[in-house]
Amino acid sequence: MADQFRRFLWLFLATALLAGGAELSAGTPACTDTAGTIVYLVRHAEKGDGENPGLTEEGQARAEALAHTLAEVHLDGIHVTELRRTGDTAAPTARTHGLEPVVHSVVGLDLEAHVQAIAEAVQREHCGGSALVVGHSNTIPAIVTALSGRPQAPMTEADYDGFFQVRLRPDRPSDVLLTHYGAPHRAEPDEGR
Repeated sequence: MADQFRRFLWLFLATALLAGGAELSAGTPACTDTAGTIVYLVRHAEKGDGENPGLTEEGQARAEALAHTLAEVHLDGIHVTELRRTGDTAAPTARTHGLEPVVHSVVGLDLEAHVQAIAEAVQREHCGGSALVVGHSNTIPAIVTALSGRPQAPMTEADYDGFFQVRLRPDRPSDVLLTHYGAPHRAEPDEGR
């Protein structure tokens, strides 16, 4: 009898843990603020060459365009990776809003763990507010999907001008809007997209 109870308890606890983690994975907002949370997401701007490059002149212009795009928007926080190009992209916006970007390491994390960490941090730290996330071509669509539960098409190495807006609300499905900012710079339909 005790063995049956232990098996039942173990199964119950395992199911509860999996169900608790599924809430965020399915794109359901953990935040209960009915005003919702708005998350702006962009890939870093055009980068130079090398191991950990900064931005090109075109990339610096795009970073300034991002700051201009978000100048009238209230931001509670900015999230970047430790790679220079994300910090450089966020820098003009951070200056405009008087914010210090939160740096999330990608070292030692697989893509899924990094995406989950960003999605959880944004929801935990900015419930009812707004945040900017500057990531990479392989992370931004995945983070949008993790936040909203709405699958996104992959980005190519030629996509730099995508500007995602995700609105998370506890009482209805998340909204995802993809627009563009700065000078056009993305893959054309005949480039394999």
